[in-house]
Formats: sequence, C-alpha cells, structure tokens
Amino acid sequence: QIYLDKLHNLPQGIAAYQSVLGIDPGRRQTLHKLLELFTTSRLWGQAADTLVRLAELEAPPEGRAKYLYTAALIRRDELNDIEGAVELLNRALEESPGDAKAFDAIERTLTEAGSWKELARNYRKMIKRLPAQGPVDLRLRLWNSLGEVSLRRLEDREMATTAFEVASSLEPE
Repeated sequence: QIYLDKLHNLPQGIAAYQSVLGIDPGRRQTLHKLLELFTTSRLWGQAADTLVRLAELEAPPEGRAKYLYTAALIRRDELNDIEGAVELLNRALEESPGDAKAFDAIERTLTEAGSWKELARNYRKMIKRLPAQGPVDLRLRLWNSLGEVSLRRLEDREMATTAFEVASSLEPE
C-alpha cells in the first residue's frame, strides 16, 4: 500500500500485492485490492483473471456465477474476446442454470458476432441445463429461437422442424 499511497508507483504496488498471493493464493482481501487496481488501471485481462480466481474461492454457486458473469462481460466488452466471454458465461450457467441474464448475454454476444452455429449449440446446451419440470416459458423460448436460427441462419430445415415441433408440444396454442 506504501507503493501506492506514498510513492505513487502503481506497478510496484501491484507487484507487491501479487507477491502476497504467492504466499497466500486464496487471500480474498488481496484479490479484491488487485481487482480494484486492475480495473482502475484498465488492465482488463488481469481484472477478468482475478474475478475467475475469486469465483474459484466462492462457496455458494450463485456467488461463483456472479464473478464468472462479470469476468465474461469484461472479456466481451473490454477485450473483444467473444470465445472467452461465451466460455465464462457457460461456466456461470453451470453454477446457476436459472440465470437468465447470463444466457441472454450469450445470445446477444453470438448474435452480434453472427456466430449462428455456436448460437444454436448454446441453445441446445441451455435446453439440456434446464430441469425437466422447470418453467415452460423459458424452455419454449429456447426451442423457438433454436428453430428460428436453424431455419433462417443455418438453413437446416430438419433441425428447425424438430425445434418447432417441440415448441408447439410445450404450448399447443
């Protein structure tokens, strides 16, 4: 902290905090301080990596999911790392499968990138994550969206037909 407060030497301050992690890699207070320094310094790659480390230390799955979600948004928005962002968002969904905003971020990211095959793959992954007796509206939206992407973007009529059939079986009206 002396490097930062008295000497105004950010690189040395960061190095000192990283040395602490060499001694105690699970020290949350130090990780949070580094996250603050990385964010202030716009060192986005290190900030995202620190969030992933914090997620690994978190006990409840919802807490891990929040850290992973935030790291994913940094990867997407600050580093333009679409693949890394989608990977972290999927990890967040593995921790908290009902987190609609994490899946919405995947959907938005892949749609903006025009990664239609990857989007269809992620619709299928999300459908598998949902509990069999879960809410019908989300399942319906996923099957319908899979059908739309399959038909309009991938020109896969067979997959589209299957997806639309499942969607109509969920809600015949």
